[in-house]
Amino acid sequence: MFGLANPNTGTAKFDPAFVRRLRTMEWPQFMFLPMHAGLFTVDSLLRLDEMQSVFQPHLEPTEWCLSDEVAEVLRDQLSFLLTGGGPNEFTELREVLMNE
Repeated sequence: MFGLANPNTGTAKFDPAFVRRLRTMEWPQFMFLPMHAGLFTVDSLLRLDEMQSVFQPHLEPTEWCLSDEVAEVLRDQLSFLLTGGGPNEFTELREVLMNE
């Protein structure tokens, strides 16, 4: 996961045109994560093509979780990235966002 801006100054690290394209889900290997107080201090980018498996006992639970709707989009986005399959929630949302 990468911040799209400097968390101390708010200075953008990426071209605004690139960030707009991230928001439309143009690239299935990237998931845009909007700033959320207490969780993300700046808009961020999740690189799904860089995911790795982790032995579950090495993980520590937190109070944060994805909503059911976002979790479904993420699962469908991973499925699309790995298999190119659809239609699903990811492909439908992507189509709506890219046509706005």
